Amino acid sequence: GLTRFERRFSYAPSNGLRVKDTLEAAKPVEFTVLIHSDDIIQVNPGDRLSTQIDDSKLEVSLESDRPLKTAVEPNWMTGPGRPGSVQKGEREARGHRARVSTQSKTRTAEIGAQLRFP
Repeated sequence: GLTRFERRFSYAPSNGLRVKDTLEAAKPVEFTVLIHSDDIIQVNPGDRLSTQIDDSKLEVSLESDRPLKTAVEPNWMTGPGRPGSVQKGEREARGHRARVSTQSKTRTAEIGAQLRFP
């Protein structure tokens, strides 16, 4: 039922990378975007996320025209299977992901993320 998916990227050295999704659907749905990390993702006040791997820290500021809810969960993947059946490997958790969703069903939403390495 997705009728529009537009993703825009912008970058400025002082602000980092900004990703903005404009979404529309034929009927009300809960829109979700995923943010992946090799390590645990912290949910901070004010629709902010952060993750740190070794000496590198990433801060993510979320923005939306709708109220959001965020849940952090393992990033489940299917590992490679035997030759000829690569999609039938073992399920394994590799890193984590933040599932950022609209709090209620809607036909339209704009969800953005500002990514910075402080």
